Amino acid sequence: MPFEYEVIAEAREHGTRLTVGTPQRWLSTRGHLDPVVQREAAPELLDVLEDLHRALGGNLAALAKRPIQHQQSDLVTSTGQLIELDEVQHFTSARWDTLTRYPTMFSFGFSIDYYRTLIDTWKAKANAVFTRQWSPDFDFSGGRRAQRAYFDAVKDLLAPTFTGHDLIRIPVLDRDPARAARSIAIIARAA
Repeated sequence: MPFEYEVIAEAREHGTRLTVGTPQRWLSTRGHLDPVVQREAAPELLDVLEDLHRALGGNLAALAKRPIQHQQSDLVTSTGQLIELDEVQHFTSARWDTLTRYPTMFSFGFSIDYYRTLIDTWKAKANAVFTRQWSPDFDFSGGRRAQRAYFDAVKDLLAPTFTGHDLIRIPVLDRDPARAARSIAIIARAA
């Protein structure tokens, strides 16, 4: 059974209703250059995402040429709040770089300081993932890690605009569905 379904089953035990994410009209392989995002997102968000893409070594011309394929989140609450279940590959040095550049004026559905602590602990292992892989808009060895960090930032920064909710991030380094479901239940009760 896929991990997301295990978390959904465990969440029901805690009274939290979740579903598997579906493709989002605003979340595509073009990131902040997606036409929907360009039309509907605030200019300051677009500027932040462009700066992040550039800081991670991205090629904007290559990003603009990517075919549009809509992406999804891992899970969705009954109110439409998106949830990401972050395994070790999300805790890279590239992700650290994005988190340090987040504007302080925005709120997030997770603790940036806690994520930085997790990155400090897990970055050696996380950086070993996708070491030689690249992507079209991050055309260098390890570019896939930079691309993942960029798209995590796209979700974090744009979810409130398009869903009306902060995106929730749940670290699942141990892949324990019961622990993930408990964390989601706590956040859902607090919301």
